[in-house]
Amino acid sequence: MPMKKVTSHDVARVAGVSRTVVSRAFSNQGRVSQKNRDLVMRVASQLGYAPDAIAQSLHSGKTGFVAVVVNHFHDLSDLEFFDRLVEQLQKSNRQAVMIRLEGIDDPANYLKQTISYHVDSAVVFADNISARAAKDLFRIATPIMLNGLAGDALCDALNADESPSLQQLAALMAQKGQRRVALLGGRSSAHGEQLRQQTFLAHAAQQQLEIVAQLSGDYSYLSGFNLAPQLLDALPAPQAIFCTADSMAMGVMDYIRLHTSLQIPQDVAVYGFDDIPMAAWPSYQLTSVRRDMDAMIAAIVRLVELRSGSPQAAPQQVTIPTELVVRASC
Repeated sequence: MPMKKVTSHDVARVAGVSRTVVSRAFSNQGRVSQKNRDLVMRVASQLGYAPDAIAQSLHSGKTGFVAVVVNHFHDLSDLEFFDRLVEQLQKSNRQAVMIRLEGIDDPANYLKQTISYHVDSAVVFADNISARAAKDLFRIATPIMLNGLAGDALCDALNADESPSLQQLAALMAQKGQRRVALLGGRSSAHGEQLRQQTFLAHAAQQQLEIVAQLSGDYSYLSGFNLAPQLLDALPAPQAIFCTADSMAMGVMDYIRLHTSLQIPQDVAVYGFDDIPMAAWPSYQLTSVRRDMDAMIAAIVRLVELRSGSPQAAPQQVTIPTELVVRASC
């Protein structure tokens, strides 16, 4: 015979308080004394009671769910970032709903057909979802855009100020006499990627650097490894290779070590972007542009909390600094 489910009514009866006090104790909404809160929690623990999340969401209009819309997870920089983002969302009593869109022909229609649950916020990294689409698909007033596609929609936007660091990177190449440069980028369809490459190329031109090869990978280690021969075969030969993701730069470095007699950095220098933890490993010592990951995650959580409490608040535009971290690969 199944056990009877413990309800808030049972907790209120045993604790000698009203059901309203029990509700307020768990929701942290409304006034309730610390004495009564502690009493409710103690009785709930004794009875094995846990509040019904669905019922709470119907009452408060909040689910605690945050949609995190991404392209994929195979870029090494994604692993640490999303792990830490989910950790911080959970610490704020929220749950991330991870949605991966790579390989889906019509992302907007896919989301319309499959996303039936309500979310309090949407954090959009995927480069094929606009702010207006996110507003409509998730039925929220203000999505948080990190893909550069804020457009003229009223939404929160978080961007990294990459130009100063890319300017330093190009100047460092010129200072070291690395005048011939190969560029390995990521997805050419991504707005952020386009801007990163355009910014670097502009600074390279200012330093009178010659771009001897320019290819597109997919941010993965294997794309760097597999495209390295084409970069190295450019004529004239590159003296430096800039990859717009550390994972690709590591692939390039390993190909050079395994399949050529070239020395890094004496014959060819390698530069990356993201400064993932592996970049500092002794086997790579990769010079890379670092985005302040702690600041990015803190800003996202702050915006999620703002939207939860004030959905109609004025849109926020947040800029995160970057810095060039110089190591032995150059």
